[in-house]
Amino acid sequence: MKVLFGYIAGIFMFVAWPYGAWHAFSEHDTGHVVAIIIIPPYAWYFAAESFWHNQGATTKRVGNTLKADSKEDAEKYLVAKCQNDEEGFHGSGIDRKKYNEYCSCYWENMISSYPEGEADYFDRHGRNSPEFENMAKSLIMKCVEAAKR
Repeated sequence: MKVLFGYIAGIFMFVAWPYGAWHAFSEHDTGHVVAIIIIPPYAWYFAAESFWHNQGATTKRVGNTLKADSKEDAEKYLVAKCQNDEEGFHGSGIDRKKYNEYCSCYWENMISSYPEGEADYFDRHGRNSPEFENMAKSLIMKCVEAAKR
């Protein structure tokens, strides 16, 4: 029985390390990947953590793509992400309430007016289309002005 348990534990450790490293690389920041290289058992934690990561979440980021069940879920996710962006808030020069209004204005308008085919353009060229960039700039100005009122 001890031998069987030893084999099972060995197989788990052998399989869990690359799986945990892959999960940390794809779903977390590079600091975790560096920690896995320095402290190999940390990968075992990420192998286990992958089973409860994003449980109940309907929206998540995969590379440059946002995967959401609906436009409303994507909007809630992006507004919350913007409102929790401390660097953006401090750089904006407006108070917290107005910054939150700006985030809501920007992402609600951005999602509702997202150009058809923009994701394909980004995949082909590795950047946003000029039309999208102009729309985003005008939305920023519009929403900053609305938040300052």
